[in-house]
Amino acid sequence: MNTVIDALIQSGKADLDLDGVVAKDRNFEVIAEVRYHGQGFELRVPIPGGKLTMANKGKVMQGFHKAHTADYGYAFDDSLVELYNIRIIATAKVRHLELPKIARGTKDDVQAAFLYERETVFDDGKSHKTPRYDRGKLGAGTRVTGPAIIIQHNSTTLLPPGYTAEVLDHGSMRLAKA
Repeated sequence: MNTVIDALIQSGKADLDLDGVVAKDRNFEVIAEVRYHGQGFELRVPIPGGKLTMANKGKVMQGFHKAHTADYGYAFDDSLVELYNIRIIATAKVRHLELPKIARGTKDDVQAAFLYERETVFDDGKSHKTPRYDRGKLGAGTRVTGPAIIIQHNSTTLLPPGYTAEVLDHGSMRLAKA
């Protein structure tokens, strides 16, 4: 059992090495997935000290009985308990992801982003002259009024008549009925 725990922790360390996480910012939680003999589901219980020993196996079983009581309202303290699986949860302290803000738009952004115009039929069944815009040329705060189709390298946004799209500070768009 402890050989498996060591191998899983080493695998987690290798993954965190690839992510550039330094040792002091890592944590490995060793979990036993435990059940009563014949039971079809397991509950997670921490293994004290990260290794299973004769000295702490009773604590693992007590932890399971306590978890079973918390989840199901009862425990079979004298029943056979099976350790079904070992799980290592590797976590790391990392800097909070900060999305960069895009440049503020100008009153000329919509005109500069114009690509071409085509007739387009929307759900109302009517044909509308519908401009296509280059999404990459719309700065934060820019508003586009539908009907329009906003094109970017990985997505196309359909803006029906009566809707507006506003480019937000981090580059996402908020679509709303006008």
